[in-house]
Amino acid sequence: MKKIGMAKDKRMDVFKIVAAVLHLGNVEIIDGSNGGAEVTPKGIPAINAAAELLGMDATQLIESITTRATKIPGEATLVKVGQFCLCPFNIF
Repeated sequence: MKKIGMAKDKRMDVFKIVAAVLHLGNVEIIDGSNGGAEVTPKGIPAINAAAELLGMDATQLIESITTRATKIPGEATLVKVGQFCLCPFNIF
């Protein structure tokens, strides 16, 4: 990245994003008691680390990975999704 002229602060931003994605790989998501997906307690440290790297609140990060936004003209809704709906290719 240095060779292509990327500034040091931008390189650090890229490293933070990559590190956050790697932490998210350690998050375990299960079908919750409310019918939607939930992060297990075991995954909370990884959520906290990823949220800090991304500069956001851990609660917002959990909500963003366990809900799906549906936009209908004139309104927007957030829907809790099940564990198997989170993978776009349904490989699990």
